[in-house]
Amino acid sequence: NSPVDIAPAYEGRASLEVDVEGGVSTLQLTKVTMEDSRLYQCSVRIPNDDEGTPIASTSVLVLPPSKPICTLQGKAEYYSDITLTCKSEEGSPAPTYQWASYSVDNIQRQFPLKTTEDGVLSLFNITRETSGFFICISQNNIGSASCNFTLAV
Repeated sequence: NSPVDIAPAYEGRASLEVDVEGGVSTLQLTKVTMEDSRLYQCSVRIPNDDEGTPIASTSVLVLPPSKPICTLQGKAEYYSDITLTCKSEEGSPAPTYQWASYSVDNIQRQFPLKTTEDGVLSLFNITRETSGFFICISQNNIGSASCNFTLAV
């Protein structure tokens, strides 16, 4: 029943929910930044109770995505099916990926690029018109990074 003392750096970004009957306490952080990466500890004090575990801790890591690596799987030959992959080795929360494509004349293509959550772009039955520049953007709510791939069919 006592008020929660929140450090100035967490004002408006931290909330604490305590369910004494259920034995659960939840700390929620919003708008996290890299400065929030640290060890967080919860300690419980119950008068006249020395059962159970009075202290628990968890580690939080917040990182922008590292520069992704773009690779080609398959051969860039007429009427082949190929896959472009994009992967950041680091990033927390896990990054999401988005592809954009430009023609050899540097005009953005409007056709939909079908990608998967893990940064894979599949291109089917490729021709000379598929040639151009492919840009993958890896992003999370902390930051973003990109890689470029030039495709010549």
